[in-house]
Amino acid sequence: MNRDLNCSGNGTKVWSSQLVLGLGIPQLTINLISVAFNCTVIFTIVSTKDLHKPIFVLFCNLAFSDLFTSSSGFWISILFITDPESTVFGSKDILVPYAFYTISILSTIYNQVSIGIERYLAVAEGFRTSCSVPCCRQHKGNSWSVEDILTDSDEQDRVPLQKLKRLGESEELKDLLRNPHLRQLLVAVDQAEERNSLMKRYMQEPLFVEFVDCCLRIVEPPEKENILPE
Repeated sequence: MNRDLNCSGNGTKVWSSQLVLGLGIPQLTINLISVAFNCTVIFTIVSTKDLHKPIFVLFCNLAFSDLFTSSSGFWISILFITDPESTVFGSKDILVPYAFYTISILSTIYNQVSIGIERYLAVAEGFRTSCSVPCCRQHKGNSWSVEDILTDSDEQDRVPLQKLKRLGESEELKDLLRNPHLRQLLVAVDQAEERNSLMKRYMQEPLFVEFVDCCLRIVEPPEKENILPE
């Protein structure tokens, strides 16, 4: 059985040029998009210092694996367009890209399992080290107080609970917190490992400074100066 392996001069009725291009071009497009997005993920994680954490390193490895998968898929799609029947019936030329594709798939599965294990360990560690308020009261014999969670270094910076309650009652503060950009800044500070350096940088942000000033005015209202009548 003779087969013309080049689609441009294909003499068979099965693999016409329109059919080959109709199947190959979408696959090429998908692979190119996948390559672009995975490169973006890798560049973002590598260039952003705040993302240099174990979970994001695993995500970066997963992006690398998916990048190799997309690249080998692009290679196979090119071979299919130029030589469609070889990808169906097999040839020596197709062994290398398929081997590369298989290794990439196995690597992707391995990275996904690693991410699952890391998340499981992180959640388990959180359950092991955290202690809820009722649990803490039980451990302390129902004698739990704010002093139990404050260290000596925190004592001087402690704000009475009565003053902290004012923050929840302030309409001005509520209006500020409706700003999504401010909420993103506060979440970043809460999740950052080096909060001091991040706070110094955010204190250059007018919105963040306005939030800090508002909190200080609520917790420690400025004393009214005694003005002598003229």
